[in-house]
Amino acid sequence: MKKKYQRVIIPTLSILLTSCGGGGGGGSTPNSQDYSYGSNSEGGDNSAVSLTSNLSYSSLDNYPSSLPLHSFNTVSSPISSDIYNINPSLKIFSINKDMEYINDEKLVKNIGLIDTEFYLSDTFKDRSGKLRLIEHEQSAELQPNFLSHGTMVVGVLNRYNKTADFYAYNAYHNKNREFRVIATDYDRAHKEGVRIFNNSFGSSAFDYEYTFPVKANIAKYAKEDSIFIWSAGNEGKWHGTPQSLAPKDDDNLRNGWISAAEADYSQGYANTNRRKIYTNNSASNYIGESAKTWGLAAQGTYRLVLKHQGKDEYSYVYTTGTSFAAPRISAAAANVWTNFPWMDNHLVVVTLLSTADKPATFLKGQDGVCETSNLQGCGIPTTAPDAYFGWGLLNERRALKGPALFDKRLLTNKDAKTTDRANYFEKTQGVSGSNSNKDLLVVNFNFRNYKDKNKLTWSNDIKGDAGILKQGTGVLYLNGKNSYSGKTIVDGGILAIGHSLTSSDVIITKNGNLLAEFDTEKHKISSRVEFGNDKQSSLYKVKNEGTLSVYGLGLKINGNYEGDDKSNIVIDIDKSNLEVTGTLKFGNNSKIVADINKLGVNGIPKTETQKRKIITAESITNHEKVTYVKSDNINGYIDISGFYVVDGKDINVEYKRNLTTYVLKEAKYTPKSAMNTAENIDRVFNTLSNNQSHPLAPQAARLFKVDPTRLSVVIDSLSGELYASSQSAVVNQNLVANKLLSERMMSVNNGTKGGFWVDGIYVNSNIKQNGYASAKMKMTGSQAGIDSKVSDKLSLGIALNQSFGNADFNREAGKSKTKSLGAFVYGSYDFDKAYLSTMVGFNHARSNVNRVIFDKYTTSKFRSNIYNIYVELGKNIKFNKVIINPFIANSHTHIHRGNFKENTIFGIDAKSKKYSMNSFITGMRSEIQFDKLTLNSNLSHAYTPKRNNFGFEAKFTGFDDIIYINGVEQDKHITWLGFGASYSFFEEFSLQMGYNLSIRNGKKDNDVFNLGASYRF
Repeated sequence: MKKKYQRVIIPTLSILLTSCGGGGGGGSTPNSQDYSYGSNSEGGDNSAVSLTSNLSYSSLDNYPSSLPLHSFNTVSSPISSDIYNINPSLKIFSINKDMEYINDEKLVKNIGLIDTEFYLSDTFKDRSGKLRLIEHEQSAELQPNFLSHGTMVVGVLNRYNKTADFYAYNAYHNKNREFRVIATDYDRAHKEGVRIFNNSFGSSAFDYEYTFPVKANIAKYAKEDSIFIWSAGNEGKWHGTPQSLAPKDDDNLRNGWISAAEADYSQGYANTNRRKIYTNNSASNYIGESAKTWGLAAQGTYRLVLKHQGKDEYSYVYTTGTSFAAPRISAAAANVWTNFPWMDNHLVVVTLLSTADKPATFLKGQDGVCETSNLQGCGIPTTAPDAYFGWGLLNERRALKGPALFDKRLLTNKDAKTTDRANYFEKTQGVSGSNSNKDLLVVNFNFRNYKDKNKLTWSNDIKGDAGILKQGTGVLYLNGKNSYSGKTIVDGGILAIGHSLTSSDVIITKNGNLLAEFDTEKHKISSRVEFGNDKQSSLYKVKNEGTLSVYGLGLKINGNYEGDDKSNIVIDIDKSNLEVTGTLKFGNNSKIVADINKLGVNGIPKTETQKRKIITAESITNHEKVTYVKSDNINGYIDISGFYVVDGKDINVEYKRNLTTYVLKEAKYTPKSAMNTAENIDRVFNTLSNNQSHPLAPQAARLFKVDPTRLSVVIDSLSGELYASSQSAVVNQNLVANKLLSERMMSVNNGTKGGFWVDGIYVNSNIKQNGYASAKMKMTGSQAGIDSKVSDKLSLGIALNQSFGNADFNREAGKSKTKSLGAFVYGSYDFDKAYLSTMVGFNHARSNVNRVIFDKYTTSKFRSNIYNIYVELGKNIKFNKVIINPFIANSHTHIHRGNFKENTIFGIDAKSKKYSMNSFITGMRSEIQFDKLTLNSNLSHAYTPKRNNFGFEAKFTGFDDIIYINGVEQDKHITWLGFGASYSFFEEFSLQMGYNLSIRNGKKDNDVFNLGASYRF
């Protein structure tokens, strides 16, 4: 159906007369005293999520033993042999498998609004067809349409936010359209989870800055957990409405309060330093001198396209006024809060205000996306607020990357100030942020196990005169070029720095962990993190009472480092370096924790001892009080010989890679298959240790990070032995078919007629050998054939068979399914004193393999062709109704297994392979007849001179090194014992059943059940 568009013109005057409240939406209501509330409620659900267990660290205290430190004056001094006594590992950076954490990564922040009538436009539906506009008890007497003020506000919200639901409460309560705000509507919305409230209304602005008392419930929500965005009004005043100015009287409201003005975007960015003019007598109010620290400007003039309810028709709607600048900011608030679900209301407000653009500026190329002057939100970042537009113009793109300013003027009662006391800071919730000397933005949240690291990352280049106090067990990443001058205090969890802190002194308390690791993904280069700057290096200091973690290429401190008692430096000994341009002073009982992170990024360590300088300084003091330990990330693969100090300026480490075979021996896990796999892995690691740029090295190095308790499981998953051992299943299927067919040949031999016959087969088999994964194989199949007595002495026949076998191996080896189809030609010639029987067969088998490699599920297929020749010489000795049949035989089997490849790292990539087996068999069969019933038995023993383990050469997928795969070997000796019966219902037709078992090494190996029928003619 062709879409129909209707043009709806809304004159500016009609907007100004909208009874949404004076300054708020562009219209004037009656005087300010007519702004009224209904009943008030102090209620509201503000439950907190309890985190019972957090990020888990070892205490690092009372560590039982350590690597000794050796202090030398020259690099060439020898190292004592006692340093090889390596201690148990130290646990760092680990997450308890059973820990609880707040699971809010997908949390969406919804928006509440109190406004006039709401038309339920189909435009407000999400992709699934669900209406995002949830209106509450809208009077049936009202007839909302596209021109309704509330509808247009939702139109702006819907345009700029695609995730939130809009909880709408109509301030028109009857057909008289008397505008009345009921305070309990905020309570109702709050109880439904709404934390962002758009208020596109308000009393007319006075000629001077004037405020009204804020209702208790609104004040409570703003101070604690919600954000209220207020339109500044449209009277052309130099300040906003009384509602937007409310924090002037109660500074703590700034935690969740924003005043929204409208800038003039009609000429692009050029005129955005001017307020929007509507008529000769109306324009956007400015924010005002008192409100500048919680003010923001945005566009409010839009052309909206709204779809008619239940129709494929559309209308254009034009909006202008601060009523529509407010929902633009509300939509941005929801987007930012959804992007950072762990933030409180204050941090979201700080983020929106601190990331604003300076009006009338344009920074071409900002973020790599602002390429033309037609794009908004690309201005120069704000540095200070003014009375016109507060902090400036909304820049949502920047806000979605976190705050861009740590500014004292943005701080509130939720924040803290630095002190000279032992704990370095002071938090006083009751003290207002304004004029309180607060200089630390408090970021306090508990651990989140987010998959999307960006939700925990502030990536703007943060400036300003304040600092940050990180508390709680959560991990926060600051990945910009940070130049804020306030202190950085880490009092809980992890604060990760991904580029630089050029002006902020660092204090790490005993509960804190500061991680320095350069963010190469964001900055597109590899470098070190840098603290301080060259100009003031003598004054700069990092004070550590907790843990400083150094990863990537390392950390340069342009200044001094001071460690307190029991402080820790965790460092990647394989890649990182800590450089201190001044003095590095260790505290008593300090620890240096050797760790290796992302092993393989720069190659795999060699098995030869390596030396690395991990710490360097102008001077290192108190180093004799340091204890050296290794983290639990370093399992038995890394052998640290020792640490030593050189000339009082450097700390070096010596380490090497142990062979996988050595690691398994130390773990007391040495089955043949695992040791063979270990040798295969070491071949790859030895090659990678000479190649620093192999793309798969980091993935291969995951083996070094495996928990020691799971190392055996992972090694077994890499064995590939299933491909060798499963050939036993193929041989077994062929062996059973041969045995049953040889017994059929005896029946033809002793008869006088040929005929048609069919057999159903069920087999239970064991594939087992010490040192290898074992399996229980189940096989079902059937055989059918036709044979004939060509003469008194010669019998010939042909048979077809099919079988399905499943083998489920233990030790993580995997599962295989094999389907086999075969054809056989057989015959027997009876000499006077003996007979000679021969059988020639061909089988085609298709195998599917399923297994887990490391933690990746993989499947593969391969085909096998089996060629078989069986020759038997025997004699039938008859005693009345008893026949004794001694025989000797030779069976030769040739297998051609096709190629296959598993498409995952450390999968098996193998070419085709041929195997041959030759067995000698001796045995005896017997048969006794009772009228229609015949009983039979058999006993045989097979000897295979050459044991075959079906091994083959292959490669690990992604690597060129030749590896060797072995599996369960064939036994040289196998004994068969069987019993059966046949019953003839009449001369031509009989039923047969039988049971055979095989014994290898004194244990039952196969159970074979068959049930068949024959018809002689």
